[in-house]
Amino acid sequence: MSLVAAHKPDVLPLMPEDVALTLCGHTHGGQVRLPGIGPLSFDSRFNRDDGSGWYRSPSLGYVSRGLGVVHVPVRIACPAELTLVTLMPA
Repeated sequence: MSLVAAHKPDVLPLMPEDVALTLCGHTHGGQVRLPGIGPLSFDSRFNRDDGSGWYRSPSLGYVSRGLGVVHVPVRIACPAELTLVTLMPA
């Protein structure tokens, strides 16, 4: 089993099932999200509707919203996130 750290979540659908976990970021969760519309900007082809959290596609993956911002120094309806992942032996 493997652990993969990838910058963009676009790799999630490409991960084989024997990858235990893929950790990603890059999207900032959309950073500025409007109710009923979603993120105004989203630099990823993977899951534009949500942009952060746990996924199975086909292996397990997590996309963090992260702490930073890009282009404009604001977050709306998308709080910053510091993710702590604890790995334990099987």
